[in-house]
Amino acid sequence: MGLKKLELSSFRALSQKIFSFTNSNLISGKNGSGKTTLLESVYFSIENKSFKTNNVNSFYPFEDDFFALKALFDDNSRVEISRKKSEALVRKLTPKESILDDVCPFLINNFTLNYLESSSETRRNFLDFYLFHVEQNYKKKYVEFQKSLRLRNNALKEIDKKTFKIWNDLFIEKSLEISFLRNKHLDRIIPLLQTNFDKDFPADKKVNFRVENLWLEEEVFKNELREVYQKDTEVKFSTVGPHRLDLLYDVNAVKSGDILSRGEQKLLILLTILGFNQHVHNLGNKHSIFLVDDLSSELDEENFLKCLDLILDAPGQKFVSSIDPDFLGIKGRFNTLIAL
Repeated sequence: MGLKKLELSSFRALSQKIFSFTNSNLISGKNGSGKTTLLESVYFSIENKSFKTNNVNSFYPFEDDFFALKALFDDNSRVEISRKKSEALVRKLTPKESILDDVCPFLINNFTLNYLESSSETRRNFLDFYLFHVEQNYKKKYVEFQKSLRLRNNALKEIDKKTFKIWNDLFIEKSLEISFLRNKHLDRIIPLLQTNFDKDFPADKKVNFRVENLWLEEEVFKNELREVYQKDTEVKFSTVGPHRLDLLYDVNAVKSGDILSRGEQKLLILLTILGFNQHVHNLGNKHSIFLVDDLSSELDEENFLKCLDLILDAPGQKFVSSIDPDFLGIKGRFNTLIAL
């Protein structure tokens, strides 16, 4: 399942444009021509938001006060999104039971390729965003967990033991629920990651992927909370819980950032994304779309071609931007060329 056609009206620099897509699409053009904007519009059609900004007003060209986006998917579902300035965003989905709910977008740009050097929150957000798309109840459980965390933190500030016990028990319950759902999928994803690392990462660098702060045993989690209770009352927030989960990599028993070159780090991140993508397709009723922005600026030529081939060989629809479509002969690898 993929995006077949996209019509844009006054969407940033792209106005009155109609694009047709296939399984692999190369988007080329000079800086400022709208390559990233086209990727953004594809993402917007799926997620109803931008990957660049929360400010919807930035979508309007300077002289306009209206933008619209119409997307047609190859199951014939349609998405129409429009907004006038100072009015609410309008989104119409036809039919309402659209398979669009089962599409997971993977964004690969300069931000995601710095995933290893980013904070644990960035890696945790990557996992949560993924689970929102593949686990039906995850968003509901995530919201419930976040609420329980806020209530426990508020109780820590008040130091009312009776109130604290109520919210602490709720926090434990919701923590275990979200942890079980995370583990349900990580148990299947980690072997896929290990296969990718063993197959496509340099043979002299043994990668070990591990998950930190994932509690599955109630008594173990309770004991951990008891141990940090005094610290929590001092700092007035919860220092232990699923909100501290992290995805970590050791290479030859050393922290990955201390041993890998920047190119190797980016390859490791890509292999991680591809492992998650394979899990999407193993589920049987899910689909993926890759949005790859200016990959050549992040890698040397050898690693660029290797990463591009890995992306194109993976299941899912691909949208890749490049300033020069003739760079290293890459245009011959794509079914559709889009020049802006």
